[in-house]
Amino acid sequence: MTPKGSTSLARLVIKTNFSSVVKITERFLPLLSDDGKILQISSQLGALGSQDQALRKILERNDLTKEELNKTADNFVDIVKIDSAYTSYCGSKAL
Repeated sequence: MTPKGSTSLARLVIKTNFSSVVKITERFLPLLSDDGKILQISSQLGALGSQDQALRKILERNDLTKEELNKTADNFVDIVKIDSAYTSYCGSKAL
């Protein structure tokens, strides 16, 4: 069982490192010129090799949709059995 504090921290980390980045990106897209680019830089801890096996299996799918990715972020705590802030940080960077 995951301690409640760890679950709350994991949700905050996902909100900060995934959900907020998605929202900002979506808001900027209409403002870009036709050849405009958005560059996002993550952390080496976001590499798939650093991820929990369950999360890695989802993220390695070639047919993963945006909706499925968002659902994965929403259900992150249930998919990855959070055992530390480190686990939630790594996962948030991979999403």
